[in-house]
Amino acid sequence: MKILTHFEQRSTEWFEIRRGKLSMSRAKDLLTAGKGKTRASYLREVAAEILAPGFEKDHFSNIHMQRGTELETFAVAAYEMETRKRVEHCGFVLADNKNIGCSPDGLTKNGGIEIKSPIPTNHLRYLDRHAVAVEHEQQMQGCMWVCERDTWDFVSFCPWVEAAPMIIHQFKRDDETIKRLADSALRGVEEVAALVEEARKFDPPKILQNIASEAITAWQLLNAEYTGEVQL
Repeated sequence: MKILTHFEQRSTEWFEIRRGKLSMSRAKDLLTAGKGKTRASYLREVAAEILAPGFEKDHFSNIHMQRGTELETFAVAAYEMETRKRVEHCGFVLADNKNIGCSPDGLTKNGGIEIKSPIPTNHLRYLDRHAVAVEHEQQMQGCMWVCERDTWDFVSFCPWVEAAPMIIHQFKRDDETIKRLADSALRGVEEVAALVEEARKFDPPKILQNIASEAITAWQLLNAEYTGEVQL
């Protein structure tokens, strides 16, 4: 395990270190049942990050995500006051297999935290521990695996619910779930490598590479026009 703290989450460095790695934010996808279409789709996403490093995905953000980012500092302060635990900042954590990692909202001495700043209705839904487990426990188990922790606290912080602005549920390490997740993730690393190798066998001729380069340049210029970066 290697804890990286020299950059902020969602920074350029953060996006770069995550590129081409399996993230525990997608643990639920790695553990999906059925025909495994969701898992396969996620592995193709990871392979595409390796094969197309110049392609910038749309990093979706909305008012709910912005609220979570802005309130996280207050949530950490409230959590530290309530639990008397010190929270350490963390940018990204690499597992022993450097192709796997996670982005904890914070690490404590023996655990970690997952913070949500939901709207009041969803905050009240998180009073139900089972609802939290269904949505978030697989990710937290993945973080416990990567970060080598025994517990993980789910923290819901909604300052508008004055009667209960913070809800905390602690989850303990489940070695059976972690084994299934680790098996799936380690196999996933191999499957991603195989996808990348298969794509690289094509060895396109130079003329095709030149056309592809021109296409990228044309798209970048057009995209800049759409976003107002270039005035024509």
